[in-house]
Amino acid sequence: VLTLNMVGRRSLYLFVLVLVSLGCVSSIRYKKPCIYNQRRYNAGQVILILHDNCLALICSSVGKNVVIVPIKDCVICKVTTQTTTVSTTDVSTTTFPTTDRSIGGYVCDYSIFGSSHSKNQKNQCMVTIHSRGVTSNEIRIILQKHNELRSRVANGYETRGDPGPQPGARNMREMRWNTQLAEVAQAWADQCPSIYNAHDTGDNRRICGSDYSYIGQNIYFQWSFNPESIWENAVESWYSEVKDMPNTLAGFLLNHNKIIGHYTQMVWAETYEVGCGAIYYPGFYDGVRYPETKIYVCNYGPGGNYLGHPVYANGGPAASKCPYGPSYNYPGLCATPPIDQP
Repeated sequence: VLTLNMVGRRSLYLFVLVLVSLGCVSSIRYKKPCIYNQRRYNAGQVILILHDNCLALICSSVGKNVVIVPIKDCVICKVTTQTTTVSTTDVSTTTFPTTDRSIGGYVCDYSIFGSSHSKNQKNQCMVTIHSRGVTSNEIRIILQKHNELRSRVANGYETRGDPGPQPGARNMREMRWNTQLAEVAQAWADQCPSIYNAHDTGDNRRICGSDYSYIGQNIYFQWSFNPESIWENAVESWYSEVKDMPNTLAGFLLNHNKIIGHYTQMVWAETYEVGCGAIYYPGFYDGVRYPETKIYVCNYGPGGNYLGHPVYANGGPAASKCPYGPSYNYPGLCATPPIDQP
């Protein structure tokens, strides 16, 4: 299912959602005369100039369609390339909760999972990736955003829903970073998955450090001219499905006619580890080249979204059903288990 939207002047987003989340863009087509931002433009009239990218939005010569065209003799003088580091490097120097499975003999031999595992697949990407991975600061943002939103739900502060508000949670755990989940998520991102074949399979996300019966996944796509990281937007976009979440499904998840799977994975109470990967590359959508296309992949352990199971336990005070006590970092959440404990 695709949700098409346009955000701002410089970025077009395509948002694809299914237990992996994806952001996207629609082509700009309007009937004659051209209509853009509720204004009318005559055929051939310039609508908007993007100097930094040497592009212009113009009402086509026959009207009806808005087209993106290069500006003649324009030179892009300012080239910004985002420098990132793979998520497995130097995580021990950060202050956020992590599970570094590469320390203390936990280096994973992914070959035991077979050639179809995402870490073992031959590279199928047909584009030139100019930046990949997540920085320590991005890891902090990913964890903080997940935990803040989980805390909002756990404390009963989320008023949205269909209907809302959402009930509070007694057993929702704080989330921490898992290096191996991040390695596998990065491996899948490196394959340049398409919006039509976005996810790998659960078996191909397995890791050595934890015997999860299932690992969940959210994916986000963005076609853009902006090189800046937008992890906060990605996580918010997954969570925004709460607007379609019936409050009765928190205690017993059923199939629903609207997309809520990204949200329910984000707030699945028993999920407490996440690891993410990212690529940045020049991509095309509807014939237009977007030099800063992004694919963000997050893998979740243990995975959620089991039909017939509770998303979380409700009907009591927040953090009143915590096997390891309450979180000291986020009110209303439960502490994460010790390393190597379920």
